[in-house]
Amino acid sequence: MLRPDAEVRAAMEYLAAVAVARYGMELIGMVVMSNHYHLILHDVHGRYPAFLQWFDSLVARVVNCRRGRWGRFWDGDSVHVEHLLTAEAVERKLVYLACNPMRAGLVERGADWPGVRSSPQVWVGSPKVVSRPTFFFRRDGVMPETAELVYSVPPTHRGMTAAEFSARIARRVSEEEERLRAEHAKAGGSYLGARGVLRQRWTAVPRTPEVHRQRKPLVAGDGPSRSAALEAIRLFRWGYADALDGWRAGDRDIVFPAGTWRMRVLHGAGRHPPPGPLAVLSGFRAPPTPEPQAA
Repeated sequence: MLRPDAEVRAAMEYLAAVAVARYGMELIGMVVMSNHYHLILHDVHGRYPAFLQWFDSLVARVVNCRRGRWGRFWDGDSVHVEHLLTAEAVERKLVYLACNPMRAGLVERGADWPGVRSSPQVWVGSPKVVSRPTFFFRRDGVMPETAELVYSVPPTHRGMTAAEFSARIARRVSEEEERLRAEHAKAGGSYLGARGVLRQRWTAVPRTPEVHRQRKPLVAGDGPSRSAALEAIRLFRWGYADALDGWRAGDRDIVFPAGTWRMRVLHGAGRHPPPGPLAVLSGFRAPPTPEPQAA
């Protein structure tokens, strides 16, 4: 349903630009495939859960409108969020995003992808100005008429200029594309091509089944930083579980650990600690709402 025809592509860029500005995020990289998307973000203010809820909700409604359909848009799987700990982890993920259409056998070069794709040139030059989708939003509504799609150099590379960072990623993307083409040719594969992608029915489904119930990493990075991050997650879960037990026992003054999101936002719990990346790393869920009891 995310087949990258012109209106869907423009809508995805507009919604990403507005969402990033609305929640104070920094957009590092982005690719929108025909049935999923990937984002690399710097969550400056610890508002990722709110960002994701707003963005996914608007994407579902806008694309449903474009496709002339109603009802459920996203699948039932939980969102996979991976915390990138090192500069190398960030670079690997950016290369992964840029080469994703090639890796799927859709286009021979990443630049041929007709959908949204953060090429190595997005960090230099002026931001792209994107317009509000006229097929969905009202002219006199609250959504801005235009927005700027701004890509930021990640905080792991703040010592580099945008041009230096762009050149570094461009070199790695070029090397990976060359490797993927050689691998594809050896396997005797062919590419669908941009025209073939756009000719696909938006109701089509992938021919290869998706593998479910695999363990998904919470962090990307090696060495001491990885061990420290995993230990922080473990300690957060312990602290959160203890605080939740106290909350359920009636203690409304208990302080949840820094990184608590849902209990803090929905129930006013743990007001003191600010939100942080552990809110999405930990994968916790708010306690279920008690069912009403019959009198």
